[in-house]
Amino acid sequence: MKNALTITIKLFMATVLLGTMSCETILFEVEPKSNPIEVYDYFIADIKKHYGLFEYKGIKIDTFGNYSRPKVKINTSDTELFEIMARQLATLKDGHNSLQSPSFYAAYDYSKTAPKNDFVNLKNYIDFGPPQGAIEYRNMKTLGLGYIQIDTFNEKKSEYEAIDKVLETFSDKKGIIIDVRGNGGGQTDYAEIVASRFADKAYVYGKIKTKIGPNPNDFTDWVETKIAPTGKKQYTKPVVILTNRNSFSATEIFLMIMDNFPNVSIVGDTTRGGVGGPVSHELPNGWGYRVSTKIWARPDGSSPEGKGIYPDYPVWNKPQSDRDLILEKAIELLK
Repeated sequence: MKNALTITIKLFMATVLLGTMSCETILFEVEPKSNPIEVYDYFIADIKKHYGLFEYKGIKIDTFGNYSRPKVKINTSDTELFEIMARQLATLKDGHNSLQSPSFYAAYDYSKTAPKNDFVNLKNYIDFGPPQGAIEYRNMKTLGLGYIQIDTFNEKKSEYEAIDKVLETFSDKKGIIIDVRGNGGGQTDYAEIVASRFADKAYVYGKIKTKIGPNPNDFTDWVETKIAPTGKKQYTKPVVILTNRNSFSATEIFLMIMDNFPNVSIVGDTTRGGVGGPVSHELPNGWGYRVSTKIWARPDGSSPEGKGIYPDYPVWNKPQSDRDLILEKAIELLK
């Protein structure tokens, strides 16, 4: 257990573990085997084939897995094997990667390296009411401003198409704050639905390629990703987006899009830095794992992967304070 890398290993029911894999493609390739050495070797070879971010993270694909390999013996127990494999996977430092067995689940844990910098006492700033769905929208106590909170992009599509109703309600507001602090991501398509309602014109906001083989350069060609104004009406008055270290995955794609628009500013903390698209696979012993297979980048080739998206206005909330300094900065910018 003495390792600088941080992973979380928890005991789960098998049915829960299957539930965590429901959103990705699961690839069944071989009949179950129990030999720990065969399982480990297959695991490493399969990661080399599918994981798309070795180069971006500065990790040598040829030597990946070599350090842990001698620790695996023919009589290694399932518990020991799981821990060895989990720690090897954690060296990739990727929040999309995970390993699961009928008894354990492990994923890279950012909690000790990423300060929470979360929202505090929103009731001091916002007029609250009954829950509204994936997109919560409220009037702010500062006159003329609207507040939207999106804490996931993983609900039903219709929940995000409701942005049209939200913007109709806020059409007379001089500015809108969109709070995606703590939004761990979800479906990129849903992030694009929301972002498209703020677009002033069409943009190429990024590009994407996918790992398709075991060698370092086995990728598809780059494919451009685009956004254009859609929906009933666009909101092109000032918008400020609030971020923190727990803004992740599809939320960072949302920010990559919104950052193109001239009326948008980002306030808060650097995002987590994980935009790879994960796919799930099955190992020879029946365990499952998932890794990021895609590289998302801006049109110039730079990527938030491992770095995050830095805000236009960096602000940190003070511990044990009842003031949301991030939100206050957004209000200041919109007054």
